[in-house]
Amino acid sequence: MKRMKRWYQSPENWLVVVLAVFVAGTVFAKEYNDQEKKGVQGPQEVQGLQAKAGDYLVAIKMDKGPPVVGANNIEIVVTDKGGKAVTDAKVLVTASMPAMSGMPAVEDKTEAKPNGGKYKAKIDLSQGGSWNMSVQIIKGGKTSTAKFIADVG
Repeated sequence: MKRMKRWYQSPENWLVVVLAVFVAGTVFAKEYNDQEKKGVQGPQEVQGLQAKAGDYLVAIKMDKGPPVVGANNIEIVVTDKGGKAVTDAKVLVTASMPAMSGMPAVEDKTEAKPNGGKYKAKIDLSQGGSWNMSVQIIKGGKTSTAKFIADVG
């Protein structure tokens, strides 16, 4: 009686396995690289990126890249589902850093002012590190929030 080879005992099968792993790795690396270029990692990195806030898309851009300790000007564009700029909402910007050993939590809040189809605000980042930033869109009694992260050097 002839004994059958197991799949891993054949060199041809190993070639197929190695090729499949190579292709999967290449696809994964491309997707990872594309996401990294877009800055997609949970909350968005601040420099010129977008995040969803309920029915809105919020684009945020800071005048200094990367953000710095001290005053940073922020430009915010809010669009609805149809891509139309929302210019009649109240927009609040909050930058916060959680408490760390020996240091209390830090927070700065400001209302962004409408300015030619955009909203502009100035936020003070009092120390270096990772800041949690939120942009609240308040319109028609409904509040939607987009979250970003600002790494201050």
